[in-house]
Amino acid sequence: MFNFIHGHNEVSVDYMTMRKKIQSTEEGELSKLLSFETIKAKMYYQIQKNLNQVVKSQQNLLISNPEELATEIKRLNNQWVKTMNLLGEAKPEHQKNRWREIVERYFREIDESSFEIFLKTKRKDVAWDCDLVIMNTGLQLATIGMDEGYEALAEIGIKGDNPEQLLQKIKGRITNYELRNLKNTEEESNHSDFFMMLAQIRKQGYSIDGNILLEEWVGVLKDIKENNERNNSKE
Repeated sequence: MFNFIHGHNEVSVDYMTMRKKIQSTEEGELSKLLSFETIKAKMYYQIQKNLNQVVKSQQNLLISNPEELATEIKRLNNQWVKTMNLLGEAKPEHQKNRWREIVERYFREIDESSFEIFLKTKRKDVAWDCDLVIMNTGLQLATIGMDEGYEALAEIGIKGDNPEQLLQKIKGRITNYELRNLKNTEEESNHSDFFMMLAQIRKQGYSIDGNILLEEWVGVLKDIKENNERNNSKE
């Protein structure tokens, strides 16, 4: 009995030590990345714009030639990686987690009342973006004859005997997603363009540096919102 308990304690100690090492490594990785307090507003909007463009391009892939498709997928994946590296170089999962933290903090600060609705939608979008990367990367690997591609796609429910079947199922899933999420992307793009917003705010008498931090920028937006609400209540 003593040996069993003693061995169990050793395993527990080793596990806790391992967890501490993992946590320390994660903290070190995250410290390399920009945060809500350190990222500039224009960088935040640029990353958001770039990621939206990559996702939109992936959704619109209609290339039937396997080699051309693989080349385009590789280009988009490289563009995605390059954009995420604007946060700083770290493991992709740490970059993704940090970006999610920044986006969630941004929307929470802007409007707490609508944050929960945003968060629910954003979580679905993040999950979809991850699936989309898996679909494109998996298809690329399957196209060049690697079993890892078929296995990765099978994990998200896409199965086929060849790249052509996989492509058809991926297109079907993308179409279904788009039908459920019809949006005016052009209008959203206009509202999220930093320099257009900056010009409009300067017209209201605010003197703002183009290199303003996101945290400070959010403060300006909140101030404008509060002023507008006060003015409306007086009318």
